[in-house]
Amino acid sequence: MNASMDETRPRGRPPLLALSVIVGTMLIIPAFLYSVAPEEPLKAGVLVFASGKQRAYLTQPARYDDLGYSGTCVLEPGDPLMITSGPGDGNGKLVARIEGRTKMEFPFCPPQAIVIVRRHQVIQKSGLWQELQNTVTHFVKPK
Repeated sequence: MNASMDETRPRGRPPLLALSVIVGTMLIIPAFLYSVAPEEPLKAGVLVFASGKQRAYLTQPARYDDLGYSGTCVLEPGDPLMITSGPGDGNGKLVARIEGRTKMEFPFCPPQAIVIVRRHQVIQKSGLWQELQNTVTHFVKPK
């Protein structure tokens, strides 16, 4: 009779709390390490992001005159830029190519345009919370 009672007795719950803590830790540690990692020096080939909505100067303004640009274009916050030449002369100017844009939208910088920006206009890592927000909205946004 005791043997049959042991077989019908419900087993213990799965350790959901312990699994939740482990999964949460696995998600938080890489984000923390990314946010505290040092930035590399600004040089050719480094990907940077626009730090806010601001004006950039086109290196070939005549190429875009017929599209309505008058030597400048607008960078959106978080626009990726690939540095093509770094601040060699100490004046803080960077020459960078617009990355990630696929369509032309005036007054925003054209795709693959080469622009001149200053060091204070770019950041090397987009903010951790901004990246998390962008990721969540990408998955939640209706298609």
